[in-house]
Amino acid sequence: MDLFTLANQVDVYNALFQKTGQPQGQNIVVNLPGSALSQEKVTPEKQILTAAEKTPVLTMRQIITQTNLELDEAEATLKKLADKGLVKEVLDLNGVIKYDFS
Repeated sequence: MDLFTLANQVDVYNALFQKTGQPQGQNIVVNLPGSALSQEKVTPEKQILTAAEKTPVLTMRQIITQTNLELDEAEATLKKLADKGLVKEVLDLNGVIKYDFS
């Protein structure tokens, strides 16, 4: 598509269809990245569980970097998942808190 001659192309198209009596008009839908139509809302639980499928034991840093969650939201979600028995919080030998989804 040549954007410099687009206006002229539209004029020619309109002139052709006005003479033939055929209806004019087209529905053009453009889905841009970030638009409501192009993205689904993924829950925080789903984001964390998806990350855990790849790596069953994660640190908070890994959870934050592998999801779109902020720290507070990740902490609250991990608490919900722990309350449901889906994750265990463990302390490794170096004192690092890890989240075990296995």
